[in-house]
Amino acid sequence: MDISVLHFHLLEIGNWVDSDQSTGRVIQIPNSKILIDPIANYTSEFPFLWHEMPVVITLESNWRRAKTLSLEMVTALSAETSQRAADFLKKRPSRMLISYGTVTATVYTSVLDHGICLSIRFLTAPRLRRGFNQTLWEGVLDMISDESDIELAYLTQRLLRVG
Repeated sequence: MDISVLHFHLLEIGNWVDSDQSTGRVIQIPNSKILIDPIANYTSEFPFLWHEMPVVITLESNWRRAKTLSLEMVTALSAETSQRAADFLKKRPSRMLISYGTVTATVYTSVLDHGICLSIRFLTAPRLRRGFNQTLWEGVLDMISDESDIELAYLTQRLLRVG
């Protein structure tokens, strides 16, 4: 992202976020420690993090309904944070060339061998991530209990007795 006399800066991708997308963390590495001590900074240039919460539902579930409900829920819960992030980026363009075209929550869909994965992606303040994650999970569990055609998937193993 940036190279200066004393440091170079990397935008972290991956880690707890799937599909090689940004987490929002800036890795600041002092030139004197180039191969020794990398430093992950959660708030140096952008005071928010991208977080993803994978929710796996059965292949038989109404995935479109689950995705719609999940997106509505995470959008409502993260609207204030998304607005604060958008305002921050307008007021303080990053010298690190961080550019987010969209700072609103989204839900990505993928298929696993044991179900359909809805990756709920949203911005959060670093110190609020765990609480937000809990609130979101409780909302997902309520959604699943309210919707008869949506069920959580889990890895299972079947043993068959022959003979």
